[in-house]
Amino acid sequence: MSAITEMKEFSGREKKEERARNWISKVKSALLRDQVPEVEKCLVLSDLLTVLALDWYNQLSRLTRTSWKALLEGLVAKYGGKNSVSVGRLFYHARKRSNEKPLEYFYRLNVAAIQAKIPMRNGSPATRKEHVNH
Repeated sequence: MSAITEMKEFSGREKKEERARNWISKVKSALLRDQVPEVEKCLVLSDLLTVLALDWYNQLSRLTRTSWKALLEGLVAKYGGKNSVSVGRLFYHARKRSNEKPLEYFYRLNVAAIQAKIPMRNGSPATRKEHVNH
């Protein structure tokens, strides 16, 4: 029996990012143990996603859905967080510090947006305006 068939599905409803990170880690290990070829990893992962996570997956570009590295980075950014705080949350809850100059804040905000994969440069005008007005 393969390790990947024993994996539980991932719904994206998990409240704790640690659980999502653990699930992602288990999937990576199972794919490695089963020696799944690089081109099939994305398909295997998509079969394990349900509900919110599947909705998230379906809205990704075809390029992202077919690149294991890009898909994994997106999944970690969306659900796994970074050091127990998601990068998206870091961006959306960022505030200017009292000892920080406006330009320093804007640079920090840009870095958080890039890490959260927010399309500042190539996104819609509304997305860019929201980023600047943040």
